[in-house]
Amino acid sequence: MSENGAGLLIFRPRDGKVLMTRRSAAESSPGYWDFTGGSVEPGETHLEAALREGREELGGLPKLYIETEPVWWAPNPFFAFALFLAQMDASGDAWEPVLNDEHDRYGWFLPSKLPTPSLPGAIAGVKYFFHT
Repeated sequence: MSENGAGLLIFRPRDGKVLMTRRSAAESSPGYWDFTGGSVEPGETHLEAALREGREELGGLPKLYIETEPVWWAPNPFFAFALFLAQMDASGDAWEPVLNDEHDRYGWFLPSKLPTPSLPGAIAGVKYFFHT
């Protein structure tokens, strides 16, 4: 049986940066930077899962404009991940995430200058949306 996941790549237009979170020691790939996301639960759409995961991992979300079509990334035959580009509304410029225990840091980065180490799927998603 294959598993599906979904996530948000949050973009802040005022400075052209994307939000990245660093995985905590309790998670797989600790110390790696990624975007928010996780598994799709039964009865959820991929977009609903991406938004739920964002709220859980970031302590809520600012007003976002979300592309309805995700980019798909499949690191192996048993897993597929839908990544949605989520552009922040200018009214959310003062918003700051409140991380849950899955992450120990966050930062805003230019798509051409992602933090290291970053997970391959995060790099691929940023390259797809921003052509870096």
